[in-house]
Amino acid sequence: MNRRLICYVAVLTILAGMVCGCQKKKNVEGKVSKPEIPVASDSDEDSDELPSETSGSGSDVDGASSKNVELDPDRILFTYEYSNMAWGYQSRVIVIMGDGRYYETSNPLLRSSSGAQADYDSRLIAQIRTITQAQAAFRINNDYLMELYTVASQVDPNASKTSRHAMCDYGQYNIFYWDEDGNKVLCASKGDVEYTINDPNAQLVEQMWDNLDDHAEDLNGNGSLRVYIDPSAPIKTFHCGYIELPDGSSGKYVFKNYADFLKAAEEWGLNLDELNITDDAIYLDQPVFVQFDLFNTMGYNRNYVALATDGEKYFFIESDECSDPGPDDVVPQALDGFVTVGIYPSNDKNQDLSALKTFDGSLWELYEVS
Repeated sequence: MNRRLICYVAVLTILAGMVCGCQKKKNVEGKVSKPEIPVASDSDEDSDELPSETSGSGSDVDGASSKNVELDPDRILFTYEYSNMAWGYQSRVIVIMGDGRYYETSNPLLRSSSGAQADYDSRLIAQIRTITQAQAAFRINNDYLMELYTVASQVDPNASKTSRHAMCDYGQYNIFYWDEDGNKVLCASKGDVEYTINDPNAQLVEQMWDNLDDHAEDLNGNGSLRVYIDPSAPIKTFHCGYIELPDGSSGKYVFKNYADFLKAAEEWGLNLDELNITDDAIYLDQPVFVQFDLFNTMGYNRNYVALATDGEKYFFIESDECSDPGPDDVVPQALDGFVTVGIYPSNDKNQDLSALKTFDGSLWELYEVS
């Protein structure tokens, strides 16, 4: 995905208490260095103080002085993973990268057919690699990130746990630290079942995570976005050739459901076999966004990788495969075009689709089939 895009993957919730004037500390290679900060010990287990509020030697687990380490900015450092099966499958993942970039995506992963954790994790990694190609809207400031990293890196992955039933139909959230080898270390798990991890550093990670929003820096001021990327919701771009649309049409349509879209696709003369992007019952009754990119010559390419919304505007995010012919390129003089189809997994059955805006503030055209 083109990093110059003005479309940003961001958070669902509006973060409060943005910290101003905090700059990332980087070495000449642009990687983040870890400062010397304290790590929780057994004697700290009952303390409510966070590392930044306590004094300490900055020692690592082996007792040696903390050394500067370089974190790969593209390393997955933390994930917050929420899932709930109570009213249909729900999922939400927050990702923090090695340089503090903060991403969030809702409903990012459908359940795998096998239900295996390894399959879930492989799909999660692929999802993260996609969304982190876009510019983040928020970043956790370096000092707090390094405090959190230092504590989390000392969590014992084999620490014993105790559990108790806490709620019903609430779902479960887990906070994971990802070590240098990509192994996930559980630092907290709450929800229907509450787990106590018998490691003071794990408990401190959970405390620090609760204060994460107070240490976030706004990178663009564009507000929060919710982003859907296949397989979080089906989205496909097809080379359809030129399609004759009504005079004055923007070429941007929204449908009440997938069946209405397929009827319109037949009216447009589109290849229904090619456009049959889903047969999953989860999506068949959801709104469908359709965007035509039509051109007077050949030589163009369009591809979109995500459907994004800030709750008012809805738009597709381009991939880096999008291209236009150069001024000196010789291209065939023939009409051409592409169509992009994206399903929006809305929970609001009463949403007024005719009031939804595109990125430039104009309205998506509600296409109602007879």
